[in-house]
Amino acid sequence: MNPLPSAGRERASGLATSRLLPAILEQHQRADGTVLVPEVLRRWGLPELLRPA
Repeated sequence: MNPLPSAGRERASGLATSRLLPAILEQHQRADGTVLVPEVLRRWGLPELLRPA
């Protein structure tokens, strides 16, 4: 067992973080242009719906 944390997990370099928001928007966008924010992200203070400007 390796006691040292992986640098990829520690700095999120193992994730395509620049692609996370566009992916969430694409997957949860409704026909009227609003985006239903997933429950797991609402726990971090995001609103239930995002509306186009």
